[in-house]
Amino acid sequence: IECVKALHARLRTESADLRARPGAKDVCQDDIKLLCPGVPFGGGRINECLQRQQGAIKDPLCLEHVQAIHKVDRLHAALNYAVSTECANEVTTFCRDVKPGASRLLGCLGQHITDKGFTEACRAKLGNMDVKTAVQMITMNAAASLEMQLKALWHRHIQTADAWSWLLLSGTVALVALLTFVVSWCVIQRKFF
Repeated sequence: IECVKALHARLRTESADLRARPGAKDVCQDDIKLLCPGVPFGGGRINECLQRQQGAIKDPLCLEHVQAIHKVDRLHAALNYAVSTECANEVTTFCRDVKPGASRLLGCLGQHITDKGFTEACRAKLGNMDVKTAVQMITMNAAASLEMQLKALWHRHIQTADAWSWLLLSGTVALVALLTFVVSWCVIQRKFF
């Protein structure tokens, strides 16, 4: 768990500043000067600049770094610096109880993107992300969770039926025998209700 927390902290830092990714600053130095002159480091600004201009990046290693950061940023709202800063109020308002991970936070934000109180700045940041896939994942996970709950309920009831099946079978046989006796007696006595 500590390892996962450290990895998430590292990915959040890389999302905020390209220099946090080992080797990225050195291999991207020329592309940054060419494509993002005057853009300061930090706040995810260099990453956003390079991501918008991926087709113009000349160094293939730099492109790999930019694409790796972009891939994480597109799928994980909790790790994306721009989203975590621009959508902090939306996360608190709409997704307070959502546990980050597996794109759940992104899916929650996507489900509420048209709700009143959702800022345009947050909508704009989510526009760069794979919100549709995250919402679909949440829907599928919810359906799978419901299916699992129904199966568990079914199995509990089946186990109860198995435990009491001898009583149910004996009761059914006794009821049929009693009804047969009553109908036979009525036929023999020629008494009908």
